[in-house]
Amino acid sequence: MFSKVSHIFSYLKPYKTKANEDEFINLNKLNWKDEVEPNGFCLIEGHITCPASIVDKSRIAKAIQESTGAVPVVYLRGFYPKANDVSAIYNSFKINNFYMWWKGFLKPKVFFPAFWETIKLIFKIKNGENLIQLKCKDVLIGDLIYDTLIRFKPNTYTINEIKMTHYRLIFRAFLTFYNNQEMLRRYRPKYLVTSHNVYAEFGMLPRQLKKFNNGVVFLKDIYAYKCYGDELDIQEHFLKPSLNQFKENLNSKEFIASSKMYFDARMKGTIDQIDVKNAFLNKKSYRTEDLKEIYPSIDLHKKNVVVMSHAFSDAPHVGEGLLFKDYYDFLEKTLIYLNNNNTVNSFVKAHPSSYMWNEKGAVEELIEKNKLNNIYILPNDFNSSSILDVADSIVTAKGTAGLEFSCSGIPAITAGKGYYYGFGITYEPESIEEYYQLLDKLSSTPKLNEEKINKALVLLYMVATSRRHSKVLPKSHIMPGENYQDVYLDKYAEMIENMKNGVPMKDEFYAEIKADVEKNHV
Repeated sequence: MFSKVSHIFSYLKPYKTKANEDEFINLNKLNWKDEVEPNGFCLIEGHITCPASIVDKSRIAKAIQESTGAVPVVYLRGFYPKANDVSAIYNSFKINNFYMWWKGFLKPKVFFPAFWETIKLIFKIKNGENLIQLKCKDVLIGDLIYDTLIRFKPNTYTINEIKMTHYRLIFRAFLTFYNNQEMLRRYRPKYLVTSHNVYAEFGMLPRQLKKFNNGVVFLKDIYAYKCYGDELDIQEHFLKPSLNQFKENLNSKEFIASSKMYFDARMKGTIDQIDVKNAFLNKKSYRTEDLKEIYPSIDLHKKNVVVMSHAFSDAPHVGEGLLFKDYYDFLEKTLIYLNNNNTVNSFVKAHPSSYMWNEKGAVEELIEKNKLNNIYILPNDFNSSSILDVADSIVTAKGTAGLEFSCSGIPAITAGKGYYYGFGITYEPESIEEYYQLLDKLSSTPKLNEEKINKALVLLYMVATSRRHSKVLPKSHIMPGENYQDVYLDKYAEMIENMKNGVPMKDEFYAEIKADVEKNHV
């Protein structure tokens, strides 16, 4: 509590920029000039202060301003701009308009409706399942609040009962909703630039902007980019590719050949992506016979199903739907069901990056709690490429593994609508009953044919090559597990060096944004 109060008070005094920040500011100012005649507003999410994120969001906003005249407004934590540690960075892009987020909480139009909604929820909603369906002013927000609770309450992987300990985060979520409403009322923005569309803090405003302003949302995550124009559902997964582009690539022999090469490299762990490295590098190869030495009760004459666990706290409701309450609920009920299936050997694999979410040992605890004697946990040093030899089928909520191993013909059953939903690759049940029926047929589920294998290869490669990372940015973003303060100034040092070497701020990505603005001009 003391550290939180101290953090808040730190925003009461002006922030003094460091040498690297000053040099970046002075260099960056040279790239930007006064733009066209003002015409409406564009909101910029300012909560994420990673240097690369600030640069990407600022460039998107400036491209929008250059094309439409929409004036950028950044919503920042704190009470006045000079006390925020990144306002001067935004100033260097000639972005000088700010909405101070914490001051918004104190407005009666924000505070009292948020307080009232929280009181109503206390009496109206008692469990997590009902919370997921909650709407406010006809905007679905319950799923975002749910994901916030399991993300920010340590080791809370699923919610059965709404408890007193949840209400602080729920109240803050409603404060966020009504603060968003105040910004929409004040600026009537046509555009929003954000780094996320998950959790209450980030996910509500995109939905509110779409609902009330029919606006356009530009999302730039670490490497992913998506423009949510009129034709896109705001809840569509941010990694989901264009269906038309997918069909075009599927008809290209060259693209299919490149897709196969990418898949082979991925299985070897040579792709520069953290989940890939965690899954495929410095791990041991296993066959079913090797696993039988660990678990003598494995029947070598039966088919093997591998259930892929998710990082439980990592926004289970991202995308268009999930059959279960959350990733933990999916895994628990799936394993309980498979524990009674004697026609297959059932294995479970923990998510390779679960340690980043402090979830180490959670899968083992789940199995022990439910006494699942017919479920085998794959070893910690299990190389995910061994799934190609071990698995006859894959089960996942909506993880990349469902697409990944479809590339080798292994059929996958999904329990949610992820970024590869609707491309005709995996089994995609529409109900829990249908899902269980598919689990009953695992012993006879056939391998995928060449057509579906090619679809999987093409889609996986499309997602991999859709990454946007401009050369002016630091080589890597600040990732979970890194000490933010230790590397923060180094990221500015990298960008300073890039700019001195002539790497442009207005690059191909900037041009792409302008093209998307033209297509989706409000």
